[in-house]
Amino acid sequence: MHPRPERTSVSYDLLRTFTAAARAGTFAAAARHERVSVSAISQKVRALEAQLGMPLFERLGRRVRLLPAGAALLGTLETEFARIDEALAAMREDFTQASGRISVGSPRTFGRHWLTPRLARLLATHEALRVDVEFDVPSVLERRLVEGALDLVILVRPAELAGVKAVPLARETFVAVGAPAAVKRWGKPRTLEEFQALRWAVFDRDLPMLTPWWRASFGPKAALPERIACHVASLEELLALTEAGVALTVLPDYLVRPSEEAGRVLVLEPAPGQHSRQRAAGNTLFLAWRDGTVESMRLRTVRQALSEKTQGER
Repeated sequence: MHPRPERTSVSYDLLRTFTAAARAGTFAAAARHERVSVSAISQKVRALEAQLGMPLFERLGRRVRLLPAGAALLGTLETEFARIDEALAAMREDFTQASGRISVGSPRTFGRHWLTPRLARLLATHEALRVDVEFDVPSVLERRLVEGALDLVILVRPAELAGVKAVPLARETFVAVGAPAAVKRWGKPRTLEEFQALRWAVFDRDLPMLTPWWRASFGPKAALPERIACHVASLEELLALTEAGVALTVLPDYLVRPSEEAGRVLVLEPAPGQHSRQRAAGNTLFLAWRDGTVESMRLRTVRQALSEKTQGER
């Protein structure tokens, strides 16, 4: 095996000065370009030659001529300094321009409502941005955020993992809905007992939307309905089943609004006096990122865009 070449410790500043002098052709021209004295250029070149243990220029009075060793070093340095300058420029770009790739995670249905219009506006404004969007459940999104696979995530609950910073992003309001034909057939419910007697379709077994709506409507001690017709882990499928008249359900108001306006579902509310609501039933969503993550311009720009209100929102 060939022995490894001995490593030489050389000042980066001296190499930069040598490159400037070699490109300029004279120390005087290099001094003018670098805005220093000729003596400063000469001293740094001599210091570099001392560190390398060889001359790089031939000195003829006040004139200098690049030696073959110096010419070879210049060729290498020009290539490597160009790569270094490109790398440094790319690094600075992160903090001065909103460009490059960023990954965002979101629940699918809320993402369509909240994320899509904001991404459309963001990408129209910042053409150098590249956004990757991933839809999944909160536990998966938060884990992938911590692992570094995602840069920003929208959570339908507060953050649970260490190292995650989250701020309130929006609040979704829940409403109970049913198909007009089904409501006519069963009779429009108004009391706790009438709502309890009907069939319900729910998202999950812990009734994540039904329970807060029920508590806000009938009080914290009111018994939840027992007639659960089906569990469907898709808000869109829940809405479709409701439109088909299978059961009632509770969903975010932004999802059911088009169906309500088209007459495919009715929003159902208990009669006054069933329970005194202090605020509409709903859920707070959060925008989360890794605590201590590097605050690039790209991250700040996307985070701000996702937090902004769009036209028509309060």
